[in-house]
Amino acid sequence: MLTESALHQLKIAVRSVMELCEQLPEEKIDLSPIQGMRSLRELLSHLSILMKADLLILRGASSEEMGVFYGSSEPETIAEMRAALVEGYRLLLYEFKDNSFEQLEEKVTSYWGITYSRFEWLLQILSHFCHHRGQVHILTREHIKSIDIKLFE
Repeated sequence: MLTESALHQLKIAVRSVMELCEQLPEEKIDLSPIQGMRSLRELLSHLSILMKADLLILRGASSEEMGVFYGSSEPETIAEMRAALVEGYRLLLYEFKDNSFEQLEEKVTSYWGITYSRFEWLLQILSHFCHHRGQVHILTREHIKSIDIKLFE
C-alpha cells in the first residue's frame, strides 16, 4: 500500500537524521550562521518534534493546543532530540498502520484552514521533515564538518 511506502521513506529520512546527530559535536550545534534564522540546535529541536506536532495537527489540534505543545516539547540535547525522533516516528506508524482506503481519504482541516486527506497529511509530514533535514545537512556540512551520511537509499 502507498502508506507503507511513504512511511518507509520517512524511516529513511529519520535514520539519516539519527546518524547525523551521532556525528555532531554537542558543543558546536549552537551555530547560527544566518542572522534572524534558527540556530542548528533550534532547527534540530524543531525537526525532532515535527512528526509529533504535525500528527497533532492531523488529529485536529487547535492553535492554542499547538502553542502548549511547542512550549512544553523543546528537546535541547542531542540525546533528547534523538529520543523525540524515535517517538515521533513510532506515533506515526501507530497512527497509519492498518488504515483503510476510506480512512486515508478522510478530510482533515488544520486550525489555519487548509484541508487535506489523511494520506495527504502523511505526505506533507514527509516533505516537511525532508525540507528541514536538508537545512540541517547543509548547515552542518558548510559550517561544522563534513559528515558521512546517506540521505537516500
